[in-house]
Amino acid sequence: MTDRMRQMRAPSTEKLRALAAEAGIVIRPLSLIPNSRLALEAAEFARAAGFFDAFHRALFTALFTNDENIGDARVLVRLAEELGMTSGAMEMALTERRHHERVDEKIVWARERGISGTPTFVFDDRFDIVGAQEYTVFENIARRMGARRRAS
Repeated sequence: MTDRMRQMRAPSTEKLRALAAEAGIVIRPLSLIPNSRLALEAAEFARAAGFFDAFHRALFTALFTNDENIGDARVLVRLAEELGMTSGAMEMALTERRHHERVDEKIVWARERGISGTPTFVFDDRFDIVGAQEYTVFENIARRMGARRRAS
């Protein structure tokens, strides 16, 4: 990435870091942008094992806070082990590319829907929200979908 490209991206990156800091999340500059394909496959393994949410948070922290390469199978296996998953099973699933087809299906679905950025939040197949957003954006979508505020 050229210095000019970094300068062009800096305001949005700084805004994202500031929003994250408000939420108590540390986002550090990345030393590399990893190929996340294996991480997607590992997440499918975690989903099947009942660890998807915890694994997703661990991936986020590994990448954005710890600047780890989530495209490296060793990192993914270590994260699985730290969460209590069977690391040998994760390693085998990645080696065998057991969830390759499922990830391909999801990528095709996203492309057909016009999704090209992450994160993208899809609500009831009617609303797509791209990128980190303020709480009020999600609140407005929930209201448009008919949700009512709970009594305190």
